[in-house]
Amino acid sequence: MQIRADLRDVLRRSRVILLLALVVSVIGLYELESRSVHHISLIALAGFPIHALLPARFRLPFFLAISCAGILAVLGYPRGVWLIGIAVFLFAVLQLPGPAWLRAAIFLSAAAFLAAVQLNWLEVFLGPRSAPVLTILGSMFMFRTMVYLYDRTHDKVRRPVALQLAYFLPLPNVCFPLFPVLDYRTFCRGYYGTDPWDIYERGAQWMFRGVTHLLLYRIVYFHLAISPESVHDLGDLVRFLVTNFLLYLRISGQFHLIVGMLHLFGFALPETNHRYLLASSFTDFWRRINIYWKDFMMKVFYYPAYMKLKRWGATPGLILATLFVFLVTWVLHSYQWFWLRGSFPLTVQDGAFWSVLGLLVVLNVLWEERRGRRRMLGGRALTVRERGGHALRVAGTFGAIVVLWSLWTCDSLDQWLSLWSAATVLPSTPGNSLWALSWTAILISALAVHPAASGPIGSETRARPADRGRLTVLAAFVSGAVLVLGLPVVHSHLGEKASYVARTLQSTRLSDRDARQLLKGYYENLLNVDRFNAPLWELYMDVPSHWRNIYETRVIRETGDFLWHELIPGSEDRFKGTTVRVNRWGMRDKEYEIEKPAGVVRMAVLGGSDSMGSGVEGHEVFESILEDKLNASVEAGAGYEILNFAMEGYRPPQFVPLLENRVLPFRPDVLLYVGHTNDLDRSVFHMARVASSGIEVPYDDLRAILPHGSRARLSREEAERQLNPLGMEILDWTYRRIVETCRREGIRPLWTIIPTFWEEPPEITRAVIASARRAGFEVMDLMNVFDGEDPEDLMVAVYDVHWNARAHRRIAERLYAELEQLGIGGRRAVASRPEGS
Repeated sequence: MQIRADLRDVLRRSRVILLLALVVSVIGLYELESRSVHHISLIALAGFPIHALLPARFRLPFFLAISCAGILAVLGYPRGVWLIGIAVFLFAVLQLPGPAWLRAAIFLSAAAFLAAVQLNWLEVFLGPRSAPVLTILGSMFMFRTMVYLYDRTHDKVRRPVALQLAYFLPLPNVCFPLFPVLDYRTFCRGYYGTDPWDIYERGAQWMFRGVTHLLLYRIVYFHLAISPESVHDLGDLVRFLVTNFLLYLRISGQFHLIVGMLHLFGFALPETNHRYLLASSFTDFWRRINIYWKDFMMKVFYYPAYMKLKRWGATPGLILATLFVFLVTWVLHSYQWFWLRGSFPLTVQDGAFWSVLGLLVVLNVLWEERRGRRRMLGGRALTVRERGGHALRVAGTFGAIVVLWSLWTCDSLDQWLSLWSAATVLPSTPGNSLWALSWTAILISALAVHPAASGPIGSETRARPADRGRLTVLAAFVSGAVLVLGLPVVHSHLGEKASYVARTLQSTRLSDRDARQLLKGYYENLLNVDRFNAPLWELYMDVPSHWRNIYETRVIRETGDFLWHELIPGSEDRFKGTTVRVNRWGMRDKEYEIEKPAGVVRMAVLGGSDSMGSGVEGHEVFESILEDKLNASVEAGAGYEILNFAMEGYRPPQFVPLLENRVLPFRPDVLLYVGHTNDLDRSVFHMARVASSGIEVPYDDLRAILPHGSRARLSREEAERQLNPLGMEILDWTYRRIVETCRREGIRPLWTIIPTFWEEPPEITRAVIASARRAGFEVMDLMNVFDGEDPEDLMVAVYDVHWNARAHRRIAERLYAELEQLGIGGRRAVASRPEGS
């Protein structure tokens, strides 16, 4: 019998280690969240067996040691040392002898100093790009200190210092700023509270669940979610509401990954989220989603408030205490964003969200008190009527929550209100509506078939060992399958669409929706990075203070017309660490005479910020390199001039007046238009901007394309919604007008497309190329110019995805070869203007 027990023990340990290794491999292959997460998971994988074999008295010091190692691995030196040093100092302040008010005063003084650093003096005190230090410090102390002091006051048990310090320095915290609010008493009491390998196995399973949620999140984020501007009919509206809420999968995935990793080191913590999609009431939703936050609010705020308010009566006390909790939640979420981003947003839609949710929970509590809360009893089979009623309650709760959630996550109240005009428009494609509505149908069906799926919170932690073992084996099998499907040699043979989906699952890039917002942020400072669950704030976390928006420089001015803005002739300023010099004609280029010299072939470049050279010096831009290469290849008496008319923030329609009014006087022989995979959305964006600003569209045929409503003064959101279906018509008009102008003036129109560092769906890229061909451009497809390169090696910075100097050199080399094939460049005959031009 002992041999059999030992064999079972060996098998259990082997399957836990196997599952853990597979999960960590999936994290690495799919680059889930960030490379830092993979680094920390590797440290956990390496440290776990050592920690498990150590005597009990050495485990906490070892956990603290690898936590500090993780901080240094992610932040490096000296930022990691700064973080550890400040964290230990703050912890030491909390241990000072004397009255509690004195400790609180010293701690608050230190926190106020760090808050001032977060606001104004970041780089002076902590060095450049040090925002992550204060972000992680805030994550460690902003809420945990409240819980720690509360429990220290009410709990007379003195915990080991190492255990207390581990509470503030858990291993995964360094790469997860949005960290669950750990309960101090639960954290300490759960430390090796049950059989160690039961804790380890549950941790590996929860890490697998977290990885699953994160992969599902990427499917929703990249392929299912749409922006508010893309909502045109009822089907789009339902799709937006449902997928917008499902983006919370990222938070539940992170939290499961975090808590699962802590299990590997003996911390038997409870669930952080429990089947929140299956909540059957608003109080049930509050109990199931972000359980740690609910417990934190109940302990620190609700119960103390209720005890003081109940003298007015139990029911009034309950109502007022509940509303107080939601008011505090609103304020503390803004406080949380202060430490994450250095701002304290208190927006109208935030207040509306928490007020409405609080009111709904209060009403639900009163209803439950009067009618009695129904519980799902495990010992009795439910009747069909009970199943149906429960399923309908779940569907109703889900519908109300997704509507309320959309209010919270929209950029403004006006944007949210404008969504509902689509509710009266029937879907033009029934499949879209059916697809969106199927989410709710799946939920109802799942509950009708298996109502126990909404069992009590924490029920799965009591699963039998045999069931837990089968779940581990199943999780290992699924993890292995996901690994195999993620290999390029496998998914490349599954078709273009499947390969594209696999690549996006392995990508940390922005979705099309957030990439569009990123472009707006670069050019117009419209980026709202404080919204909950948006990856954009992470992109900007490391942005140094001198990385200015171009509108903060002295080289640009608004024109007040369809062109929108322009460079100021003869101006100069620093921008993104480089010098921007504008010549007398308003180009970021060297000086040229307006009259073309004899024997010279002149080329004009139209393009956006990448083509202008955002983030690189003027001589590093591809057009400058290309000009030098072309001139080095020709004999004496001939030459090339490439005039760079590219402009930061320009969209396709703006190039029409730029060409007709500013390029033509230079009488170029060749026009090189640098297209963008996102030219469809960029075209719509500019026309919506024009419509919302009341600027006159100067082209009759373009005005004829626009819907009647867009000619009136509209909000930006409503204008984009009306114009989105017309994106291809606007782009076709733009390309066609440019080509017609070139042919009329005897200019050879070339068009090229060069990849950016987020991957558009293949069909979108093909549609943009097809539009250029229809217009009559000679097309040079450079979408493979960066093949074989790590995108991060070609970016200006991780927070600025423009081409760097290395990328510009590759583009220039490829363009030189393409132009030579077209008879431009090298020692072949150069293109000449037709007679009479």
